[in-house]
Amino acid sequence: LKILEGSGMNPTSAQTSLGSFTAVDRAVYEPTGGYTPRMMYALMIMLVQQIMLINFVMPLFTERKKYFIRGSKKENIENIKDILVRIAVVFVSFIISFGALLIVGKMRGLPLRGNIFVYIVLMILFMLDCLGISIAISAFAKSGTIIRWIYYMLSTTITFFSGAAYPFYMMPDWLSKIAHAIIPMANLSMAFKALNLKGVGFSILMPDIMNGVKYMIFWLPVGIALYVLSIFIEKKKLNNKSGNTENLVTE
Repeated sequence: LKILEGSGMNPTSAQTSLGSFTAVDRAVYEPTGGYTPRMMYALMIMLVQQIMLINFVMPLFTERKKYFIRGSKKENIENIKDILVRIAVVFVSFIISFGALLIVGKMRGLPLRGNIFVYIVLMILFMLDCLGISIAISAFAKSGTIIRWIYYMLSTTITFFSGAAYPFYMMPDWLSKIAHAIIPMANLSMAFKALNLKGVGFSILMPDIMNGVKYMIFWLPVGIALYVLSIFIEKKKLNNKSGNTENLVTE
């Protein structure tokens, strides 16, 4: 109502227009759960998803693939250790930064509800979800730059399909299922929203948490399997190429 009146509409006309809004319209523009708060709570997980996918995991695994292809067994073990250490450091850094942000927000009276421990649990699960799909994409990626361009071009679409801006009941059922199957943010965006706006606990968030766990259980092993398979295929191609070269030299 204030938005309509602020735009110059007569108060009576504004009240009449507001009455014609459907329940869905009111859910989107209602002050305590509308567009702006949705984007505010989603900002952090949007940044985490972007950093995990295109700025850390995919560049790391895409770069290390060539070392796995050409390296010895001992060198590959060292590569795996180095990757695990890097992932652990990034996870710890994110958790410390995110926890500090929440604590400062609580101290400064920012509009942030919910238990900080629940936020941390959701963030860890969300990063694991991002890790799984990122490794899977890295299995097919030849260059991290191309993936980065594609992500930037689709970033708005990904945001709108992730439940961050609009609830899933406003989407067709088939589109909602596709979003939940592909986009990490789609499985936990509503959990972060409910936690931030309503301060709910684990009992209410459990369905969303289970969706995130199922996503992780599927994509993490699938991503690792696809990545290992891609290395095996590339190594086989390299060995065949080397064998053909040796045969030509012999002839």
